[in-house]
Amino acid sequence: MERHGVLNSRGLKVSVEQVSVFLCAGSTVISFFEYSADDIELPILRRLETPGTILRESADATMLTQAILDAIIDLAIPVTTAYQDSIGDLELDVLTDPDIIQSKALYILTSEIA
Repeated sequence: MERHGVLNSRGLKVSVEQVSVFLCAGSTVISFFEYSADDIELPILRRLETPGTILRESADATMLTQAILDAIIDLAIPVTTAYQDSIGDLELDVLTDPDIIQSKALYILTSEIA
């Protein structure tokens, strides 16, 4: 199915991974990532190493948890944008030159998003 993916024609691929974040008593945060730990961890470590950042100065586990969730959402924004662009292109194609190809693309697109 991936080779027929709507984003494949744009040179993009989307993957899904399991992420677990635990905010424990005693100001402890435990997080597990299947693949994207480096993408999430490195920017947060930079913020923790930089004097004067709220994340460093607060020494608050809830702020760290929020930073992790925020970084995850930041990674999802380009995916959302790519799907919005694909939907817009598909809508234009359906309105200007309807074809069975758009039905196939629509089926694949809804399968990817669901």
